[in-house]
Amino acid sequence: MTRTSAEKMLTGLAGEYLTAARLCMMGYMAALTFKSFPGVDILAYSPTDGRCIALQVKTMSKAGSINLGKYPIPNDKLKDKRITVWVHVTDSTKGEADFYVSTFGQAASIAQRGHERWYKEKPETRTLEGNMVNITNPGVDLGRFKDNWKLLERATE
Repeated sequence: MTRTSAEKMLTGLAGEYLTAARLCMMGYMAALTFKSFPGVDILAYSPTDGRCIALQVKTMSKAGSINLGKYPIPNDKLKDKRITVWVHVTDSTKGEADFYVSTFGQAASIAQRGHERWYKEKPETRTLEGNMVNITNPGVDLGRFKDNWKLLERATE
């Protein structure tokens, strides 16, 4: 089933609001940028130490995936240290979600390796170059990033 652009936008906004709510519960003041600043969806301010952290939020629903770009992912993106929160909305009716916190480069590197494993399974039926690399590819394990909010403690913008 193809999702409309409005459905995609609503999924993205839900992830941003869920992330902002989580940040507020952790003591940060969170403000959504509403696409006015490229690559930054939320600015989080810590009133305890004065740090301001820029975050990018990527959201997927149960049926979705997050595209990270075409294979191969450029080296500058693989080294990208921006904090990215990957939100998997597990129950949209209850506002339940899982959060994965990493740098963009960490997740992109893991996803690219998963993409390469996916290709090796049946290379005769797939092409490696130019395909979208998704965070939900088989073999992509973001488990070590689940609720990895401590990454924010080391971040400064």
